[in-house]
Amino acid sequence: MESYIEVSFINQVLLMVLSILLAGYITCKPIRFIENGIYSISIAVCCSLFWGTYSWIIYLGLEIFFFLLYFRYRLKTYFVYGSLRFLLSFTCYALWQGSYHLGMYYVPLHQNPIGMWAIEVFLLFVLLRKWKYFLGKLNYIYECKIQSKHKKLFLRGYLDSGNLLTIQDVPVVFVDAKYLNYFHGEEMKYIPMQTMQGKQEIGCYEAWIELKGYPSRSVYVHCKPNMRLPLRCEMLLNMKLLMG
Repeated sequence: MESYIEVSFINQVLLMVLSILLAGYITCKPIRFIENGIYSISIAVCCSLFWGTYSWIIYLGLEIFFFLLYFRYRLKTYFVYGSLRFLLSFTCYALWQGSYHLGMYYVPLHQNPIGMWAIEVFLLFVLLRKWKYFLGKLNYIYECKIQSKHKKLFLRGYLDSGNLLTIQDVPVVFVDAKYLNYFHGEEMKYIPMQTMQGKQEIGCYEAWIELKGYPSRSVYVHCKPNMRLPLRCEMLLNMKLLMG
């Protein structure tokens, strides 16, 4: 089916940028917007220029190059992006027909792309309005390893500047109560904590914590029910962990 290369190129870049942004939100592991643009434009250029028998080799080589450059530590982001890209381009195909080459959707010649682009640009605008806030939140998220006497637990922790609770210079961190079974058989200690209702004792377990990029140190872990933390985090970290 005939189509304008320029129209399909612009549409492909918009679809890819949108898919990568959405994947970053879903997995909480985005790539920088400038990297998103470089990757999307490069892939769209490749799909638009190379039509030979072995063009798929060039395309595959470019995908591998950018995967190693931007996505090798973001596997979930990459696979979610690929799924979204397929769904969005297939939706366009289902609505307006067209054709494919190297995975790139080509808009049919008779189709006016303005309505399609308006929807894509609107979605991009909505996502980008929250992008700085989203990236700012990610600055408070750390990959963590909790080590008790017998087990290891890997969680995503959220750093709260309001949590400065320590007992004899040992920071207290809070994890979701669903991990209570992880500490089964460990000795519980009751420590005092000042709350709005007054002083009360909370049950804690001794453990070691290691934040990515920081040395491990001992902590007290309290399992708290009904925790509500941003971006699907399951541990509330303590500022003392970064202050030494």
